[in-house]
Formats: sequence, structure tokens, C-alpha cells
Amino acid sequence: MLVIVALFVNPSFRAFMNLHREVTRLQGRIKTLGQENKQLNEQIARSTSDMEYVEELARRRLGMIKPGEVVYRLK
Repeated sequence: MLVIVALFVNPSFRAFMNLHREVTRLQGRIKTLGQENKQLNEQIARSTSDMEYVEELARRRLGMIKPGEVVYRLK
């Protein structure tokens, strides 16, 4: 019991535990960012090769229309 109390009171042990928690948190963040990076790379590849995707983005994000189309906006 004394050993356990000594470990938790010891500032070095607490610092170690805090660093361990930080490493675990950062590893999770790295995994999340890796997945996000993969998705962004897929979007880049798609936007350079798939013209229908580029058209869809232009219509949705920029509000572009084709010649002869009529846009109805409801309020």
C-alpha cells in the first residue's frame, strides 16, 4: 500500500502519467488527421479527373448554372 501511495504522490510519476495521457490523446488526433488527409487526397484526385464532380461542386458551392437553365429560388 505504501508503494502505491508513494507512486501517486511522486511528482515524477504524475508527470509520467500526464505525458502518457497526452501521448494517447495525440495518437488519436494523428489517426483522425490521417483519415481526414486521406479523404482530402481522394477529393483532390477526383477533382482533377472527374469533370462531373467538378461541375457538381461549381453548381453547389458557386451557384453556377449551364446556359439555358433557369434557376428558381424560393424564399
